[in-house]
Amino acid sequence: MVKKIFSTVCLIFFLLFSKVGVAHEANDAMSIANEWIEELKHITIIRNKCDDINSAIEKLAVQRKYESKLFPNKQFSKCGKHEDGTLGCIALNKNFEEFEENLSVLAEDEKWNELAIKIWDDCGIEYFGFERETISFE
Repeated sequence: MVKKIFSTVCLIFFLLFSKVGVAHEANDAMSIANEWIEELKHITIIRNKCDDINSAIEKLAVQRKYESKLFPNKQFSKCGKHEDGTLGCIALNKNFEEFEENLSVLAEDEKWNELAIKIWDDCGIEYFGFERETISFE
């Protein structure tokens, strides 16, 4: 469990650093990561086996870009592969309530649901069948 949490935290920092760009100093990247972690204290982690993971990740990137325009609250999301080859996504939010509020907006959006159904088909899972866990930094 400790290894899993450590791996997840390392993934989060890697994703945050990758947003900064190669040319920035390490201190600048750490500063930006600290700002995100201080503000966004709720992390949702998704892990699922997925029949066609590469196709799902491509569609998830499109879906994440689309949904970021709809969210009433700030959220950082990104998907990729866990070290064991399963599909993995993270979402960083200020708190659980803002995460849930963002989800409620998506449930009513027709285009988002069309994208989601294609992703679920790629993964061979049921409607909203992704397994998830959360970490809160209070």
